[in-house]
Amino acid sequence: MHMQADTPLQARRLCWEQVCAQAVAAHVDVVLTGAPAIIEAFGGGTGPRISLHPCTRAAASARNEAARLSEAPVLVFVSDSFVPSAKWLEHLLQHLEKAPETHIVGGRTNLPNGGLHNAGMTLHYGTARPLNVHCELNTDEPSKHKRVFGADAMAVRTATFRQLGGFDEVFIGAGDDIDFGLRAIHTGCRVDLVPAAEGTTVRAIGYPLPHFPADEALLQKRWLDRFDVFDEDIRHLCKGSAPKALSSARPVMTVVSVVVPGALPTLGAWLELTKAMLGPSDTWLIVIATCCATSTQYARWLAEHTEHAVFIDAGNESLVDAWAAALKQCPTNFVAAPAPNALPSWHWLERGAAHLLQTTTDQLTLVAASLPPLACTAPAEKTIDLNVVQRALASTLAGQSHKTPVAESACFVGEKAAFERWLADATAQGLPDPWQAAQAVRTALDVWSTQLHLAAQPASELERLLRRKAYAAANLQLERQAAMASIEQALGVAPYRGLVTVVVPVLNQAALTERFVASLYENTKLPFELVLVDNGSVPDIAALARTLAAQHTNFVYVRNEINQGFGYACNQGLAVARGDAVVIINNDVVVPQGWLSRLLAVMQEDPQVGMVGPVTNRCVGVQQIFPAPYSDVHDFPRAAAARATTHAGNAANTSRLVGLCLLLPMQVIREVGGFDPAFGYGNLEDDDLGLRVRRAGWKLAVAEDVFVHHEGSATFTGESFDAQALARQNWEIFCLKWRHDPMNTSFAAIAALADGAKLGPFDRTRDYVPPAFAEHFAAAGTKLSLDTDKPVKLLFTPDVLESGWWGPLRTFLGTFGPDDPVALVLRPEPATNERAQQALQEASALLNQLATAKPLPVVLLEVTNLPPMLRPNLYRAMNGWLETPGPLAPFVAREAAAVGLTRVLPSAEAMRDFVSRCVAGREQEQT
Repeated sequence: MHMQADTPLQARRLCWEQVCAQAVAAHVDVVLTGAPAIIEAFGGGTGPRISLHPCTRAAASARNEAARLSEAPVLVFVSDSFVPSAKWLEHLLQHLEKAPETHIVGGRTNLPNGGLHNAGMTLHYGTARPLNVHCELNTDEPSKHKRVFGADAMAVRTATFRQLGGFDEVFIGAGDDIDFGLRAIHTGCRVDLVPAAEGTTVRAIGYPLPHFPADEALLQKRWLDRFDVFDEDIRHLCKGSAPKALSSARPVMTVVSVVVPGALPTLGAWLELTKAMLGPSDTWLIVIATCCATSTQYARWLAEHTEHAVFIDAGNESLVDAWAAALKQCPTNFVAAPAPNALPSWHWLERGAAHLLQTTTDQLTLVAASLPPLACTAPAEKTIDLNVVQRALASTLAGQSHKTPVAESACFVGEKAAFERWLADATAQGLPDPWQAAQAVRTALDVWSTQLHLAAQPASELERLLRRKAYAAANLQLERQAAMASIEQALGVAPYRGLVTVVVPVLNQAALTERFVASLYENTKLPFELVLVDNGSVPDIAALARTLAAQHTNFVYVRNEINQGFGYACNQGLAVARGDAVVIINNDVVVPQGWLSRLLAVMQEDPQVGMVGPVTNRCVGVQQIFPAPYSDVHDFPRAAAARATTHAGNAANTSRLVGLCLLLPMQVIREVGGFDPAFGYGNLEDDDLGLRVRRAGWKLAVAEDVFVHHEGSATFTGESFDAQALARQNWEIFCLKWRHDPMNTSFAAIAALADGAKLGPFDRTRDYVPPAFAEHFAAAGTKLSLDTDKPVKLLFTPDVLESGWWGPLRTFLGTFGPDDPVALVLRPEPATNERAQQALQEASALLNQLATAKPLPVVLLEVTNLPPMLRPNLYRAMNGWLETPGPLAPFVAREAAAVGLTRVLPSAEAMRDFVSRCVAGREQEQT
């Protein structure tokens, strides 16, 4: 048994002890090689069957030296990053004993958390790097996979090892064990997996080990032509997925692929997929510009193996010079340029040419590029699968395009003369990257590209993307009333057939409201109802509502005589909603075609998503697309269509959504409630709702393929609200409610409130906000306990930041004495610690001034932090509310009135009359 040491000492010691214990029990000799310092550190662990050999040579040389010292029939190689299970060695040796036809065996390597790290490795061509070794996760036996096992945990018959010549010592850092395994497979050796032989890696990394350029170039040079050992080959995937050509009439083209520095991680996939889309007469120029030896070697090899391909080595020249070299050898009038690391959709050459022939010759046809879902990178071999679903949607966009002043991506089709003019512009401007040159281009909406990525990631992420695309496609087909059997059979999903309630609160802004409603009815073809909540608007909105009611049977109108605040109005809509899902949306928004289908697809794909929002041109946070890809709202539909194409199916989990457009399942509303009306006219009520949704265990997501136009703050501006003052006030309310430091305004700190560390898990008795306000604020129920036995309690809720707020307090103190049956309950709103301290200081100063005149009545300072479910308890403990000016006064008055409190004017006469009536009523009840 040979063991190689190169990981931290504590991990080495653990592995060393486990391996030695098993080896001694099995009467197996152990040879440890490693740096002299490591050998010295293990000196105390020697035994009768253990020998230590200092070695400063590369790993392959050290392992070969250890093998030469052994006369045993089996060699077992182990690295010190591998901790074997109790019978790991026994399982390997027993399998070799029982299966004489087997030459090499290996087992399962698990992660520290118990998950499977690998069950051997397989060689892939073109799925990322030109050659790449992937961790094999299939543990079934027998397997079709041509496994190789790394030298971290492998057993091989000594005769086989010596026939193969051992590890090739030309490799200096990594790849020698992969090369050994491939040589074994290529010469007919049988390699078996022994699933019972398990161990745990303490260094969970992929294979090959960190890429050494010389080793990788050698591995590629040796194995690129050995197609028989590839377990996955992107060329086979291309042949199985490529559709028939759209038209044989398109012009012959020259496709220019400029390989740039850093392209190696996706080079194999990019060039092979480009090759698969060439026509039989097209010319392919593969240009190398300042690249590593491995990229250069691979590009040259691929050109030599491809008909009509030309390899151009531009050396260390700039991209501009590389393109100049390519255009000099371009034999056709039409040129196509796929961007590095980007995969255009099938038929991009045909569709790009069709658009080009419809435009002036000085324009380039731009292939719109899509970005991947945030936090998700698709395996290159799976990217082909995206075309299957994308083709289901392409027919709706056939022939459509729009102009744009700058390049949105770097995938072009154009005339050679246009490329030459563009290159001249880049040269004249001194730009190192030709794509930076400004240009007028046309974006083809029926052509898109998808970014390739550095490596394969969990397949579940790609599967989710594909499912979202499939759900969106099914929903869009339902919108068009297409034959559903075919789409459901093709995509394996059913469209959303429930009712969606769209709630829009409106305060004036009749023109914007009419524009929103028009876009809604024009671009929403799935079943929906519109609930318009008129929040105290001028008669124009009521007139619009009458027109809508006459035109549409799915229209509901709710009217408030005064502005009740954004959250309250939204809750009114939620209270009457009949849908299975609800969209809460601003009236200064414009929605595009297919918006609801794509929002719903995110929710359909992942039932744990509790709130979905779109991207937009104007908001604060990750949903904003800046700069907006259009300058006028009339151009918005084209921009939204382009976004829907280029980002089809893309969605990203997020910790925050802006309330301009929110889709929620009604199940979430039933669980967490609606908006908190405590936020008054508006601001931060959407953050509060999102926080409660996340605390209840739901996810928030951004649908990156839904772009809505947002005018932005139209109501606040139109009604002359002091937006900054409202933001400050509601920030105080938010921080008080969530026990958050008001000085910490970072989004990350706010998002962390959802983890429950401060407040514990979601608590319905505290966090739920009933949409039905009148039912929540009812007279009957629990009363807040107050430290007074006075039978009459008068609530006073001043804004203590306003000067002279204590005027009503002075009146109360001058009207009553300690023997009167009344107490004034002073509660600053919001009831923050800072406001409570200020109220206490100013009230104490006033009390000190009046104390010499006469004995004073009872005044209580009440600052209990009351979540929404408990706010009615405050009012139920009172007999009346002292009318007080301030920004929150209308909403305190609304709550007080809902519980049935008497409204008392801040005059001595009104206060005395109120107390007298309360006492008389109490006496009458007692009699």
